Amino acid sequence: MGEVYVAYDKQQYAPGDTVSARISVCVWGSPLKICSIRCSVLGIALVKWEESQSNGKTNTTKHYSSTHTYLSLSHYLLLPPDEKKSMYLPIGTHNFQYKFVLPLTCDSTYQNGYGKIKYKCMVEVVRAIFRCNIRAKERFFVYRQVDLRALYFVPTPVIETKETFFLPLNKGSFTMKGVIHDACYLPGQTIHLEASIYNRSPRTISWIEVRLVEVTIFTAFYGTTPYQRVMKNRLVNSQDHLHVAPGSDYFYARNISIPQFNPTHNTCPYITVKYYVKVLISTSSCFGTKLAVKIPVVIGTIPVSHYNPSRTILPSPQLAERTKSVESSDALFNSCSESDAPEYSKFNDRSRLLTVD
Repeated sequence: MGEVYVAYDKQQYAPGDTVSARISVCVWGSPLKICSIRCSVLGIALVKWEESQSNGKTNTTKHYSSTHTYLSLSHYLLLPPDEKKSMYLPIGTHNFQYKFVLPLTCDSTYQNGYGKIKYKCMVEVVRAIFRCNIRAKERFFVYRQVDLRALYFVPTPVIETKETFFLPLNKGSFTMKGVIHDACYLPGQTIHLEASIYNRSPRTISWIEVRLVEVTIFTAFYGTTPYQRVMKNRLVNSQDHLHVAPGSDYFYARNISIPQFNPTHNTCPYITVKYYVKVLISTSSCFGTKLAVKIPVVIGTIPVSHYNPSRTILPSPQLAERTKSVESSDALFNSCSESDAPEYSKFNDRSRLLTVD
């Protein structure tokens, strides 16, 4: 009998790298009669899910799927000499070296929800007829660098207003303005969030929630028609009590630490990974009113030429009670813009990139 083992020269690779695999075929007991030794490499993106429907009499299951191939190779490592149909492998360990180059279009290894991107090397020892073949497979990991210099954009404040109708003669509105002073980050860095809240409703705002959300969009086909499914994952979720009285303004600031996870994923045709910061405020009544702003961010691995410096935040944000007229307060609120952000001149020397255990 025998066994097959596959080992790589390193743990992870980048598109364009040369993968070197050492394939070992161990034979013990007696010589092994074989027809060939074949090695195959496959890199694919796969998305699939099922949906069941019932009309009361019959159940119907629809299968949605899509596949994108990055890499597909197949070679023979050993064939019988002189066009013979079989040969014998002597007892011992037989080593073979197999090398191949990853295409530049390969995406990062990914697996979550309805889709995955995987790369693997498969070895098969083909034996004589009526004999079971000996097979082995081993996955390897590919990580594509995300250059923030190519994806960089200037963040703009996000403003949302919601009208409230508690009574026909008792109307009001909530307004919130969310600002981050940088849009591109590395895992391990900190997002500095600032939110200006303007309460023109007859109710008190009592809660604020800050989330860092990962959004994954999966695309699959049923027949020739594409369909999408969206999966959201809260990476960071924090809540704080507030007391924004009717007719008052509130300034809120918080630092959000970015954990170690996959960077932005936008090159695969069927799997897209995006991130955004969501700020949610609500009242404490039974039928509370909620208002949210979403600020997109980009997570990458190659930094831009500046970074967001750390800022000192007070333990509890300061509440600014309204002391002027409504017109002056509106002008004060609308005067805040992205130009208030400090200028950055330091070079981003952080080298902490995404690591895989």
